[in-house]
Amino acid sequence: MGFCTSNNKAEYEAVLFNIGLALSIQASHLDIWSDSQLVVNQVQSDDESRDVRMMRFTGKNYCAWEFQFKLFVKGKELWGHIDGSNLGPRDAKALSKWEIEDARVMTWILRLVEPHLVLNLRPYKTIAAMWNYLHMVYNQDNSARRFQLEYAMANFTQGSLSIEEYFSGFQTLWIDYSDIVFANVLATTLFVVQAVHVTNKRDQFLMKLRPNFEIARSNMMNRHPVPSLDACSSELMREE
Repeated sequence: MGFCTSNNKAEYEAVLFNIGLALSIQASHLDIWSDSQLVVNQVQSDDESRDVRMMRFTGKNYCAWEFQFKLFVKGKELWGHIDGSNLGPRDAKALSKWEIEDARVMTWILRLVEPHLVLNLRPYKTIAAMWNYLHMVYNQDNSARRFQLEYAMANFTQGSLSIEEYFSGFQTLWIDYSDIVFANVLATTLFVVQAVHVTNKRDQFLMKLRPNFEIARSNMMNRHPVPSLDACSSELMREE
């Protein structure tokens, strides 16, 4: 393998490599055989990541993807592998288990990134190194990210999307944008700014619906008070 590692870790690295290769060529099926029961059990347990509807990382949605992935890994009690609070132990048996857990999180990332990004992650041997690479390359400073989000929000419309798909994409953009804006607002004025954002957010959502929702949109915007964004989206889904 070109670096010091345990047998189980070496086998798991081979699994990671083949998964990454299969993803990079968009293979529809992959058979992997191993004589390590520990590795087999670990790979099979990784199917639990599929039980959660995880967002794919495209290279342009780092903030939203990072937030979701971080919560998922914390829920599995493995975040210490990423933030450095759970370093590899010296005991050989404990180290073998730690290395498998570390590679397990790496597998989750490989499954969630777009195929063209997979091979860029191949040089990294720990999840901490892989995570730091992604953060360094794709995390943007607030001013650049705010400009990017404002541009994306200005051009985001329902188009051919269903109401559910449109609402989900709209929410993702606004959550990222709000996090950046609210971070620079004084606590004494935060409530006012948040209230303005709630109104602006709802109005933009309604104004960018397809023309065939014109009657429903006009009806909702002329009510007193105007329904919340969640109420509007729920009503539109029923009508759709």
